[in-house]
Amino acid sequence: MRKSFLLVAIGLLLMSTASLMISAPSPIAAKNIQQTQSRVAPLSNRDVIELLQAKLTPDEMIAKIRSSPANFDTSYAGLRALKDAGLQDAVIAAMMQVEKSGMMGPAANSDPLERPGVKGQQPQKAEQIVVPAGTRLDVEAVYTVSSLDVRPEELISFRVIVPIRIDGQTVIEKNSLVTGRVVQAKRGQHWGKAGKLSWIMQDVVAVDLTRVPIQAQRDSPLAENGIKGTSHGGQVATEMIVLGGLLWMAAPLVLMHGFKRGENAVLPEGKRFVVYVQRDTTVKTTSAVSDGRPIP
Repeated sequence: MRKSFLLVAIGLLLMSTASLMISAPSPIAAKNIQQTQSRVAPLSNRDVIELLQAKLTPDEMIAKIRSSPANFDTSYAGLRALKDAGLQDAVIAAMMQVEKSGMMGPAANSDPLERPGVKGQQPQKAEQIVVPAGTRLDVEAVYTVSSLDVRPEELISFRVIVPIRIDGQTVIEKNSLVTGRVVQAKRGQHWGKAGKLSWIMQDVVAVDLTRVPIQAQRDSPLAENGIKGTSHGGQVATEMIVLGGLLWMAAPLVLMHGFKRGENAVLPEGKRFVVYVQRDTTVKTTSAVSDGRPIP
């Protein structure tokens, strides 16, 4: 009797152990499951364009960009595709800032001036620095723009070539986004008249994402930058005179020659300009501190 009871107890114990082994995943499997559940694909340019197509506001898109892992393409081709998709400059600026600083995950959503330092780094102290009016910035065109492809009031993009530092702190970083607004865009006209493209410089994005107003000339807030295409007016006039004298009976053909257009105005990628800060603007920066004193 006792032997039978012992055999039954052993059998029940073996069945219970087998059931636990079947239902519980191995340590390796559990680790893989945990990694799979916690892995989040980083945002791409395509994802941001889809957010735009989903009718999210610029503020909502910026919040999503700052709170998510990201792997953006901020090359010329990538920025051109974003502009063509209709993305606002503020959203593109946030993408460039995230990509440049390598911000990942929820920490990117916090104020970059208030995030705790990484282990081994000095703690950070926020400072307010005034970027004075008249500060010079060297900028260049991010992509090629033709007067045939843009319209007045559209925005075009430039980037900073040389970073701006004040009191040892960087207030405007290299490659920061600079925005211009198209004022005039005329394609090449008949009779050989050249096309025209002009724009007003609007602002540049500082390290804390403040938009610092800028202008094309130091003492003229409304000054425009502009370029013209190649005119063929003189050539057309000369050819018409020659053809008219030789082929007076072919007057309609001579008239048709007047429909030859001048060249469109083209702003080439990499074209450089000098612009200036329009008015005093306060920017937040950080500096390392030790014993309450900033470290230069």
